[in-house]
Order: sequence, then structure tokens, then C-alpha cells
Amino acid sequence: MKKLFLLFPVLAVAFGAVAQSEIILGELADSLVSNASSVVRLDRTSVEVYDMTSADIRYTRAVTVLNRENPAAGWFSCTCDNTCKLTKFKGTVFDRNGKKIRDIKKSDLSKTEYSPYLASDSYTYFYELHYADFPYTVMYEWEEKYTDGIVGFPEFAPVLEYKQSVEKADYSIKVPNEMGLRFKKFNFDGDFVREEKNWQNGMSVSLSGCKAFVKEPFSTSLTEKVPHVSFAPKSFVFEKTNGSLNSWADMGNWNATLRDGRTELPEETRLLVHQLTDTCQSMKGKVKALYDYLAATTRYVNISLGIGGFQPMPAAKVASLNFGDCKGLSNYMCAMLKEAGVPCHYATISTIYKRLYPDFPSFRQLNHVVACAVLPNDTIWLECTNPQLPFGYIHSGIAGHDAVLVQAGESRVVRLPELPDSLEFSAIDCSVEITPDGLSHLNVSERYTMKDYEIRRYLLTERPDKINTRIRDFATVSDGVVSNFSIEESKGEKPSLCLTYMLESRKLARKSGTRLFVPVNTFRKGITKFAAQKRVSPYVIDHELKADSIVIRIPEGYVVESLPKSMKIESPCLDFDSKIEKKGDCINVCQRVLFKAGTYTVEQMPDFETDYNKMVAALNATIVLKKTAN
Repeated sequence: MKKLFLLFPVLAVAFGAVAQSEIILGELADSLVSNASSVVRLDRTSVEVYDMTSADIRYTRAVTVLNRENPAAGWFSCTCDNTCKLTKFKGTVFDRNGKKIRDIKKSDLSKTEYSPYLASDSYTYFYELHYADFPYTVMYEWEEKYTDGIVGFPEFAPVLEYKQSVEKADYSIKVPNEMGLRFKKFNFDGDFVREEKNWQNGMSVSLSGCKAFVKEPFSTSLTEKVPHVSFAPKSFVFEKTNGSLNSWADMGNWNATLRDGRTELPEETRLLVHQLTDTCQSMKGKVKALYDYLAATTRYVNISLGIGGFQPMPAAKVASLNFGDCKGLSNYMCAMLKEAGVPCHYATISTIYKRLYPDFPSFRQLNHVVACAVLPNDTIWLECTNPQLPFGYIHSGIAGHDAVLVQAGESRVVRLPELPDSLEFSAIDCSVEITPDGLSHLNVSERYTMKDYEIRRYLLTERPDKINTRIRDFATVSDGVVSNFSIEESKGEKPSLCLTYMLESRKLARKSGTRLFVPVNTFRKGITKFAAQKRVSPYVIDHELKADSIVIRIPEGYVVESLPKSMKIESPCLDFDSKIEKKGDCINVCQRVLFKAGTYTVEQMPDFETDYNKMVAALNATIVLKKTAN
């Protein structure tokens, strides 16, 4: 590969000059350019904590954007709130020859206070750099000041996206004695240079020569691949409350203090709880009655205002306003359960991470709150932000996840039950009638359970025109005319959704001369093959079962000229069965796809991509019908 030269002049700013030798002098190594759309030339973070409530954090980030594939790699953003302010900022843009093109001042930044939350004190500064002469380099230097409490620190994570390599990155942190410092390293055994230094209540870490990561299908998230280090205090102060992160129990106990005095219900709500539950024949009946009441009378609105990002709204306030966030609604549900005499817990959980690191409690790992009712022989988990989900159903965002049960002095980590793979599937039944001139009439039934049910549940309230667009896209017929649409939901601990409709299209069967070309399975045509590239990471497979049955009636005056061959694939992670046969004046298509959940090394699955591509070819196969002579 041709060497790429990018020379930089000395860049010095009043708040932390960066030496020229540390930025870019000379050429970029081939290994950093290979598979990359951007190169981080320098990523530097310096964290200085003065006491339990105040800190300064200084950042430098210089990125060379190599091509137009991802210009957003050169953009800037910084989110602040009432405890964090952007105090200094400077940006500089250089062209391919190292000539300074422009300076970026703090006054050039855009600022938005838009938030999906009803109440939030956060706002974001951002700058979108648009420069078309690639490659170019942009360097940002900025400072943030924290006041009124610190519950965590920024990560050392210089790789922010796929196809981004790192030339040099370093991080240093110093905290006061009373705070203490904990850290956890991830993926630090890669092909790059790294260094670590420790001192009393502080440390530094650096890496260089980190190659770009290429996105691969059936793989873990980027976060689980790139080198990064998480930091957290041992003790913290936040908005005049004290807490410890030495254990998950300590964190849960702090959360418990935030609920003190916030579980009392108004008298009228207490009376209503008893009206709803006193005649119930079982504890489970009481829980369901209150869950249904929550669904009928409240709505979800997120609140992230100061300590409100951690503290629930008082139950009495939720009762009067009829809305709350995950904390407020779960706290309200627990208050009603307690009034009804049902043992219950308030629990913090993540909808992103299944596992909590047992040796490294941190707020970064949790983003949600749920409630659970504890019955003599059962535990019922309650998603209070979406009580339209069936009662007793543990949705895929929390199923199998670790959670912290919050209870004063007795908080602990538990694990929610998994969704059973055996109950999750999707099925399509379709009959196709094709007229001699190529007009297709489809009668379709789609059925979805468990996770697939969750994904498509939005269709219950979707507008008719949006539903029609979804059906046309799913059936891959842009001219499709939808009629007789109906949708039926079966609620319960094993929920399902059934869609039925009729579809008419002139684009399903393609007519060419005396032939009609008909897709074997028009509903799976969007699946694409593996691209030819060397596999690096293991295959991470989620359970998925699809079973499709399609009956295509041969139009009058046509005969079958060719049918795709039937196929069967059996492997440790993929089973596929495709049967296509002519019976009388019909062609019967039965296709079944089963992905078996697990993590498989490349060595374990040397033929997976070949098998997968064969499956895709079979799903995308075409039946050829030929017109008979008059």
C-alpha cells in the first residue's frame, strides 16, 4: 500500500499545549490505514479529582478522516448538565498537507437541550465538520468541570467505531484518598503496545498501534472487542448523599436510601388498592389486578433531572400525575403491592448488558428499574414502563439479565429467568394464485411468539398506511395492494401475535416472453450472503426459528420448467430444510431455518459461512414456469 504522509505544524493552546511530536510527524503505518476509514492520531484524557464533589477533566482528540465513508468520525459532541460544565474548547482543522484550514471556537459549537425526557437538565454541544477533500485531520481540545458530586469517571476507550485505528492514546487519573479508585481492563491482550502505571490513588494507561476493527455478521458488539478500561470510585458523594461502590449490595443500599419517604400513598389510592385486591382469590390475582390498574391509569415519561436520574418520584406524586419514569412507576407499583400485602422488591437492571461484573460495581452497567412481586412459590417480574405487555411475561430486554434487588441493608444481585428458546418462533403460511398474465393473489398468515412478538407488537396501534408499507416491504413487492388485514394478540406468559391479510401484486411473478419467474419464498428475499473476508471473531448466534409453508398454484396454460432442488443442512449452530415439490397443479414449498444459540469459534464452525450462503441461495431461489403451446 502506498505510504500516506500527513504533516502537522505545532499546535499550542492556552490550556494544555500538545507537542508536535505527539501528534503527527511523518507517515501513517500501513497497519493503521488497512481497513480503516479514520485514524485516531492522539486520544488523551486527564482526570484530576480535587475532593468528593469536584473535578476537572481535560481531553485532546485528533482524528484523521481518510475517506468519505464516515466523516462523522471527525465530529465533536459533549453532553453536560447541572453538575458538569464545558469550560474550555478549541478545535483546529488541517488539510492533507498539514496546512491549517480553520480554527473552531466554542462560539462555533451548536447547543441543543432537546431530550427524550420530560424533565432533564442535560444539554449537548456539538460540531459537525463538513470538508470534502480527504484525507483531513481535526483536533479538539476541551475541559469539563464537575461540581456537586461524582459517581463515575470517563472510560479510556479511544476506539469509538468500526474501521477506526489508533496511533496513540493515553489516560491518567488522580483521586483523593477518601474517594479511592477502582478499575477494570477489557480486551487488553490484542496486537498493540500498551503500558500501565499505578500510584497511590491514581494510575495511567496508554496504548498505541491499535488496528481497525471490521464489522462482522453474527458477532459481539464493538464494545466487547475493543480495548478499554473502566474506572469508578470506591466511595462517592452525589447531591449531598453518600454512597459506596465496593459491592453491588452497597450500591443497592444507597439506592434504598433514595426511596426513603417516597413509598407513601394518598388515602384515596390506598382505599382503591383494597377495592381492587381484597376480593382476589390469590396473591397472584392481586398482583395482576394492580398491574392492570397501572396499565390503565399511568404512562411512561422519563425524568433525568439532577438526583432524579437515580431517585424515584414519590409514589403519591405518581398517583396524582398519572405518569412517571421507570423508577417512579416501579416505586409506585411496589407501594401499591405493599399496601395489598404482597411482598415485593424494587430492582435496578440493564437492558443492554446481561451480566454485571461481580468485582466491579458501577453505575454505567445499569440503566433501568423494574419491580418484582415475591409469592410463596413464584416471583413475578413486572415491567412497569410498558404494562401493555402481558402480565407475567419477562421481555427480551431483561430476560436472563442480572439485577440488583434494592432493600435497605439487604440488597443483592439476582438473575431473571431466560426466555425459553423452545417457545420462540415465527411462521408464515401463504397461498399464491397467479393468473396467466402474471397477476399474483396472496393469502397470508404470519405468526410470531415471544421476542418476535415483542418486535412486531407496534403493529397493534400502527396507522393503516404504515402497516401497508410494512407488508409491501416484507413481501418485497413495491406495488402490493393490501386488503382484509387483521391482527390478533394472544396475551399471557407465552404471548403471540397473528397477522392475516390478502396481497395483490404484478411484480411478484416476473413475466418474460413465455415464462413466469416466481420466487420460492418472497418473504425471505431480503437475507444477504456473507461477504468474502477472513473471519476474525467468533460467531455469536441467537436462537431463531422460522417455519414457512407456501403453496403456489400453477396458472392455467403453464407448466413447470424448473424447480430448485430440495436441500438439507445440519450443523452445530444451523439447521436448514427446504422441500420444494409439485403436487397436482400446485407447488408446495416448506422451508425451516433454525439458528442454535451459542458462541462458536471459527475452528468449530469452518463451514458455517458456506452453509449460510447455501441457505440464502435456497431462500432466494426462483421457480420457472413456461407457457404451453396453444
